[in-house]
Amino acid sequence: MEVIAEGPRGEGLQGLGAALISVSPVAGGWCVSSPIEESLMFLTGDHAEHQARTLGRCLASLGRTAVVEVLNREGAVAGSVTYPAGERGEGS
Repeated sequence: MEVIAEGPRGEGLQGLGAALISVSPVAGGWCVSSPIEESLMFLTGDHAEHQARTLGRCLASLGRTAVVEVLNREGAVAGSVTYPAGERGEGS
């Protein structure tokens, strides 16, 4: 995963109005949490990360900066990516 913005759980960007979207391991799968919808559950981390990135791109296209963070099974940030407000990224 490409790391564009670093910081413990996005706190530095939260003060700037960024939406934090996190992907974290849970019993039996992976959870995507965001401030705009209820948590989503997935069986694989790949599917969870894909959905989190899709949500991040959607928020950015609507004018809100989004930060996607993926946590590993130990709870540490394994990677993060920032989608700046107004950007219409096409990548995954």
